Amino acid sequence: MRENLVKTRKELSHALYQHDAACHVIATLKKENDELKERLLNSDNRCQELEQRQQQLQLQAQAMREQPQAIDSPMHEECEEPQVVGLSDELKKQMENNAESLISTRKQTKAPSEYTSKKEVAAFKLQASQKMPADIQTVD
Repeated sequence: MRENLVKTRKELSHALYQHDAACHVIATLKKENDELKERLLNSDNRCQELEQRQQQLQLQAQAMREQPQAIDSPMHEECEEPQVVGLSDELKKQMENNAESLISTRKQTKAPSEYTSKKEVAAFKLQASQKMPADIQTVD
């Protein structure tokens, strides 16, 4: 009788554990389902907003095609002058003068004697190389 009681307790404990695990899985799935429904609703709303905006833009474009504006219209007068993009001639000249002065001072600067000479660098030989795997495109 006692063995039967111990066996029944173990079976009950195991069944309760399985039930608890199943409830946990169900709760997790419900939570994920609710989150996905919310995301879907948000994306649907966003799609509707984008469709409405696209329709507005199409209507505006159609209206502009049907009623071209004359050059003398008030809308033309409100337009700003196009802005010049780039460097002014004065600024370019100043940069060129600055670059020339810097280049001339750099040419006068001598490298320290402990640096490797040009002849020694030219004498360097390749000792080993490593091929890059095909799936690696850049090295950070």
